[in-house]
Amino acid sequence: MKYMNGKINTTDLKTIHNFWRLNMKIIAKIGTLTVLFFLSVGVLWAGEITGGVSRVFTSLKTYVDGEYATAYDVNQNFAVVREEVNNNDSRITTNDTRISSLESGAFILNQNETVTGRPSFNGGTSGSTPPFYVDSNYQIANLNADYLDGYHASSFLLTSRKPVIATGSYSNRSISTDSNIELTSVNITTTGAGYVLVTGECFINVSHINTYDSHYVIGVGTSPTVYTEYTMTGVPKTAGSGMHLMSVSVSYPFYVGSAGTYTYYMTGRKNLEAGRNANAVRNRIVAVFIPN
Repeated sequence: MKYMNGKINTTDLKTIHNFWRLNMKIIAKIGTLTVLFFLSVGVLWAGEITGGVSRVFTSLKTYVDGEYATAYDVNQNFAVVREEVNNNDSRITTNDTRISSLESGAFILNQNETVTGRPSFNGGTSGSTPPFYVDSNYQIANLNADYLDGYHASSFLLTSRKPVIATGSYSNRSISTDSNIELTSVNITTTGAGYVLVTGECFINVSHINTYDSHYVIGVGTSPTVYTEYTMTGVPKTAGSGMHLMSVSVSYPFYVGSAGTYTYYMTGRKNLEAGRNANAVRNRIVAVFIPN
């Protein structure tokens, strides 16, 4: 720049003006380039950039103070930014595909999810802490549990395997023959295969004389005239004459192969040697079904 008579030459003013415009363009391009560079690195939703100048060098050109920025260098810097943005866009597209694929098989805790796999809960310490907590007391349909309060399911009796108890009514019958007669009976409905434990009991009241033995047989069975198991009681001939009261009971387990209703009988008869009739009072029979 030259001064003439203390003034600035017009040619020099034009040079200053051009120099100022050039510097403003350089600053604007460098600022724009910087913004684009950070966008290419940090913005995940960048779209693909098309067109531009073919890339020659592999990194952005760095300018120093006072250095002119040529159109070629600036275009090359833009070409580098464009290529990096395009690469980033491709990676984002790939990641979006992966995320979509993973989300379909991921368990998102704050959403309603349907789990089709077989998750394992291993978060608790065995024997001291639970692996997860539930804050609802609503029933969970189809949830099967192997243990309840530390007891295995096999420790509990199923409804279909619950014991069934049936009792026959009290009755009084006279035992006056040496053939079996029905003293009382009971009906019981079983829920499956198992055993029915039948117990008969009564009091035998006999007016004994010391001429004959007073012996009697009490039995239980599936027939009113035939017993399966029996017991015998009585008063020997040598005992004193008079009233004698004896308690009698008999039990037997009967096997049943399936569910159904079964009838059991308590029978009584006078022993062949017995010379006196007797009264069987408060005849009672109880059946208890015990499933397999």
